[in-house]
Amino acid sequence: MNVSPETNLERGPRQEPSIGARVSVILATGITTVIVVSYLIFAIALIAGGDAAISDTWVGYLAGYAVLAGLAVSLVAFFLAVVAEMRHESWKPLRFPLALFPVLVAVVILAEFAVLE
Repeated sequence: MNVSPETNLERGPRQEPSIGARVSVILATGITTVIVVSYLIFAIALIAGGDAAISDTWVGYLAGYAVLAGLAVSLVAFFLAVVAEMRHESWKPLRFPLALFPVLVAVVILAEFAVLE
């Protein structure tokens, strides 16, 4: 029996992920990188200069805008991944954008509770 490497015996021929699926993973990866880098800058400034280094400076604004942009972009990535899942695309990297938006929402809610106390 001749089987090509693109054929899975249980599921048939392997299909490439759609453009929407790829875009959702790229968006989720990109915004995660932006958030990690901005909070790394935030942490370094906080350690080096204390509260005065992050209060009303570009570092504090960078961290805030990174989270707001992260929520917006991860929501778009989430919807693109949901559409891909509704089309029954079984591509393992689609789990990342599906998990990123709820995690960011939880982080923002927990951070707000921490600040309000």
